[in-house]
Amino acid sequence: MEKIEWNGEYYANFFEAEGEGPGGQKLRSWDDARKYGFLSAGGGRCYWHPLFLLSPGDRVWVNMPGCGFVGCCIVNASAASAASVKISGTPFFSLPLSGEYCRSRDDEDSEYVVLVEWIKAVPADEAVSWNGRYGKQHTVCRPRQANWPDTIEHLKNCWEIE
Repeated sequence: MEKIEWNGEYYANFFEAEGEGPGGQKLRSWDDARKYGFLSAGGGRCYWHPLFLLSPGDRVWVNMPGCGFVGCCIVNASAASAASVKISGTPFFSLPLSGEYCRSRDDEDSEYVVLVEWIKAVPADEAVSWNGRYGKQHTVCRPRQANWPDTIEHLKNCWEIE
């Protein structure tokens, strides 16, 4: 596929990992992420380390694998271990979360969180999917594929984003 210069806008996947939490519940919850304003990943360095690409002020377009695009946000705070993150003064793991998240005490396997402000965030059943969309398996990346700008324009039109 043809490569283009990166336009400064990030792509992220939000993996709920249905049934992978203890007792079969969701490992992560998109509803939690929308409600509390975060992106997260965990379970191994290869999953959470890409979150460190993001810096405050970055714009991120969020895809949920199997559903489509579910949100657009601006990063408020760089990635940090969920155990050290507070949202509105409450420690992350003290929030009434629907997901289990990776609560390991080992930094390598724990959950990492990026705090964001949602420009647009829709329920998974309202995800935007279309044939020309960009898609990758990475937690976060800087897309350079020729169809990335078209994907962004399509999402901006659907969600009425400048």
